[in-house]
Amino acid sequence: AKKLLSLCQQQIAAIEPCKLQVTGLMGMGSLEGDEVQTRKEFESLRLFRDACESELGMSLPELSMGMSNDFE
Repeated sequence: AKKLLSLCQQQIAAIEPCKLQVTGLMGMGSLEGDEVQTRKEFESLRLFRDACESELGMSLPELSMGMSNDFE
């Protein structure tokens, strides 16, 4: 988790000069995942968002989670 947080912090720092403001995270469920797997993936994204907020002091109020079969 710490490695992911570090990577997130590096990515945010890289876009700061562009004056972009990150307001949330987006994820998609696996192509082959069943409902249980999909829920676990979405929970992981939420927990990662929560960790970014608490560990990096970021505000990420937006959290978008779609289904892979919705993507064409």
